[in-house]
Parts: sequence; structure tokens; C-alpha cells
Amino acid sequence: MTAFYILCGVAALVWLVGLAAGVLALGWGVAVRQRLRPALILSLVAIVIGWLGMMLFHVRYSKTVNGSGWAIDSKWFFLVPLLLGAVSLAVALWKWMKSRHAH
Repeated sequence: MTAFYILCGVAALVWLVGLAAGVLALGWGVAVRQRLRPALILSLVAIVIGWLGMMLFHVRYSKTVNGSGWAIDSKWFFLVPLLLGAVSLAVALWKWMKSRHAH
């Protein structure tokens, strides 16, 4: 059971890193013009973490007690970093293209 808790902790940490990367990339892409390159990189990091969490590395757990059961699958949590990364990538690319045409 200890290995399960460690695995859940690692999944939660990776999820938080993906969230932080997506939020930071979105903030930099929207607000700060000089941070477009880091915003692009962080949005790609968030997309990769979200994709890996949804497709390859996710934790499943289910329990049945007295005929009633519940289940947890961490892959749905990774949808948020994936979407944040995609939105921040779109915003950063849009601002980058807009800044290139302004010159």
C-alpha cells in the first residue's frame, strides 16, 4: 500500500507542475510581450505533461464496500494541464504572429 501512496504523490506532483506551467505560460502569453518564448516552452511542457498523464502514466484505484463502489482515475485530472497548455500555446502563438506583423 505504501507504493500506491508514493505513486499517488508523484502523480499529484507532476499534475501540479503541469498546472503551474500552464498557468504561468498563459499569464506570460497574455500579459508580458518579452516572455513569449518562455510562454511557448512552458505551454509545450504543460501539453506534454497533460498528454502523458492522460495516455500513459495515470493511477487507477477502486474500492467496493457492501455492494457500493467508487473509483478514482487520475487521467481526468491531467485534462486541465492539457487544455491550459493548448490555450496558452494558442495565445502565445497569436501574440507572436501579431508582434511579427507589427514590425
